[in-house]
Amino acid sequence: MKQLSQISLTAHTAKIIRRRIERKIEDVLGEDLIGYRRGKGTRDAIGMTRIIAERNLEIGEKLCISFIKWQKAFDCVNWTKLIQILKRTGIDWHERRLIRKLYVDQRVKLRLNGGKTRSVQIGRGVRQGCCLSPILFNLYSECLTKEALDGLGDFNIGGQII
Repeated sequence: MKQLSQISLTAHTAKIIRRRIERKIEDVLGEDLIGYRRGKGTRDAIGMTRIIAERNLEIGEKLCISFIKWQKAFDCVNWTKLIQILKRTGIDWHERRLIRKLYVDQRVKLRLNGGKTRSVQIGRGVRQGCCLSPILFNLYSECLTKEALDGLGDFNIGGQII
């Protein structure tokens, strides 16, 4: 019963933190980031891609499209970098502290052949199935992408700077 209570409290805490920080994070995310966001989905991405492709065809411009496969991306989030990004985003230290407690120094045991392995510390990543993980991942990936593209300049598509 102790283990079940801990999981329940973790999920409840994550929901509270999400409500507190969601608006600030949404304000930082670009309109073109679609994954894990309310009111946006695959159809939106397909629609935007089609519009961009059609406009390029109309004016005879070449178009290069790059797709990123975020395979196991939740597992690759660097916690130190995530906490720095949260601070830069303006997330209050109370919420940052709670997020740090939820994610840093996690330990797990695996069930294997009817027994359990020794306790192992997890060193990175966001929790699979946690309601907080998608928005933390979106913020993390958005900020890393902006850092990677910094200095390349803006892209003008249909009069809109991206």
